This record gives sequence, C-alpha cells and structure tokens, in this order.
Amino acid sequence: MLSQFLKNSCFIFFFLLYNASYCRSQEINPYCYGYIMPAPSGEHKNRKVSINYCNKLAGSVGRKLPSGFTISNNPKPKNQPYSAGTTAIKVLKKTKHEVIVLISQWYGGTGNLTQVASFKKKGDILSFHKILVEGGDRCFGGIQDARFILSITKHKTPYGFLELFDKSTCGITYKDLSDCAVCCFGIAHYELEDIGKGKPVLTGFTFKRELSEENETQYSVPVLERCLAKEIKKMGFITDRKYLIREIKPLIDNFRKRCLAK
Repeated sequence: MLSQFLKNSCFIFFFLLYNASYCRSQEINPYCYGYIMPAPSGEHKNRKVSINYCNKLAGSVGRKLPSGFTISNNPKPKNQPYSAGTTAIKVLKKTKHEVIVLISQWYGGTGNLTQVASFKKKGDILSFHKILVEGGDRCFGGIQDARFILSITKHKTPYGFLELFDKSTCGITYKDLSDCAVCCFGIAHYELEDIGKGKPVLTGFTFKRELSEENETQYSVPVLERCLAKEIKKMGFITDRKYLIREIKPLIDNFRKRCLAK
C-alpha cells in the first residue's frame, strides 16, 4: 500500500510540475498580439497563431515596465537593415480563454498606434477577436491609458477637443485649429460600462498645456486658436485638472459666440 501511495504521489508531483512548466511556457510575447491584429497593424492574414511558434520567433517573452506594460522588439525580417519596431501590451483582463489588452504598436517610423483589443486563447492557439476601443496615432486619438477597462483616456488636439463637444465643425480645418500627431492639447476621459457591448462614453476633459494667445516667433498661431486660448484663460480653466462635461459646455458656447461669430 505504501509503495502504491508513493507511486501516486510521484505521479501527482510530476503532473503538477509539468503543468506549471507548461503554464510558464504559455506566457505570450507582445509581438504575438500585434502579429495577428487586422491590417494595417498586423501581419498575419488568418488572425491566429501558435503561441509557441510566435514566442520562438520573437525570441523572448518581453520586458516588463513599471507602467504595467510588457514590451518586446519585433523580429527583424532578413535583409532588412532598419528596425522592425516594438510592440507593447498592458493586460486589462485575463481568463482561461480570453485576454483583453491595451496594445501599442510602433513600426520604426514616427507613428505609434494604440488600441484596446480582445483575443481568444485555446490551447496553444492565440486568435484575434475584435477591437473594443478604437485608438489612434499619438495625438490623433491615441489611448493614453486604460484601467480596469472601464476608464479610458485619449489624447486630443485643439481641433479634436472642439470636435468632441461641437459636432457642427463644418468649415473649420487644421488651418483654424492645430490638428497633427504631435499637437497634443489635452486628454479626453471615457468610461465603458460593458466590456463587450456599447461604446465608450465621454465623461470629461483635462487640459495638458496652455494655448498661445499671440503669434509665436517660430510659426503663426491660427486666429481661432488664439481666440480659444483667450476664452480658456478668461474662464479660469487650468491644466492637469479633469473638468466634467457640464463644466466644459459654457466654454464651447462662448467660443461659438465670441470666436466663430466674428
């Protein structure tokens, strides 16, 4: 009886050891998520990949950062002298068969695309499921962060800010209000109540820098942007504080009356 007990104990020990080892080997390199994203972000047409194969291709499981992201260099194709970029992911939710991540992809140029996406996992196969929150390239709606998936923040330009609160921006262009990938002006705050349904709801805005009220020596500041800067200052808005929608609306009303009516 003792020998049988020892045999069973050994079997259980090696079974647990095998499973622990298998679980560790199933850590997924960030590149694997980016690899199966839909075009133009991903490379794989079938939107699924073997985790073991992809981890070997990437060469590691990535490097963990204090911000909660795991980052990895994308494998460089043969005969390609320049960088293949990096992929970083922040796991927002993880179950046995699903992983939801905030993914940031950079392919060696100036662009940096961020999105929140859902992936399915079955055995060794990782497959793309769907985009949950559309992001963008840096100030063009790039997702700054996401916590517990219900709280999402996106970068916005001066034009993007106005577009959030005033859909009747017909006729206004980037010549009137700055709108470029490095023209970050503030952060829009969203909430998503159901991870699998609905769209993120705008809850507030944080100004991250002051707009210039006068022309600067390096470039000409658009007239409308200078007018918006004066209204922001006149109404006492400050940077690095989240304002609710109801607090922002009077600013938009004043902008319409005093800037667009001119």
